[in-house]
Amino acid sequence: MFSAPCRTALFLLPLLGLLASPLHAEDEAPKIKLADAKEHLGKEVIVEFKVEGGYFKDDTKPCFLNSKANHRDKDCFTVVIFPKTLTDFKEAKIEDPAIHYAGKVIQVKGKIEEHMEKLQIVVKSTKQITLVEEPKSEDKDKKPEPKE
Repeated sequence: MFSAPCRTALFLLPLLGLLASPLHAEDEAPKIKLADAKEHLGKEVIVEFKVEGGYFKDDTKPCFLNSKANHRDKDCFTVVIFPKTLTDFKEAKIEDPAIHYAGKVIQVKGKIEEHMEKLQIVVKSTKQITLVEEPKSEDKDKKPEPKE
């Protein structure tokens, strides 16, 4: 058959291939444009948008971060944060995500879902939202448009 050095080489070759490839490739999601979100339905991606609207009432209801001031707009993309996850935001010193992210550009990582003919990502961890850009000084005190 094969000599001992050959057997060792044959055993180590696949391991070297593993070392050459990224260890966390499954953690890497493609960054897409918000306009292309529909094409990625059911896939894990990173979407970037400015939070133009939002809603947060209390810890017993979901919080919403919207790409449009009017959540009824057919092109409105929404980040949904359910009450179970809101405790993670509180631990991160974010009492009201709708106000915290209002007017800011964020990147959200997650699986794109469709709910009532609109696209959304359900966030299960604060780590899924990354702040990209702070609002300009005149926009800092702007609160999101309330959801009706």
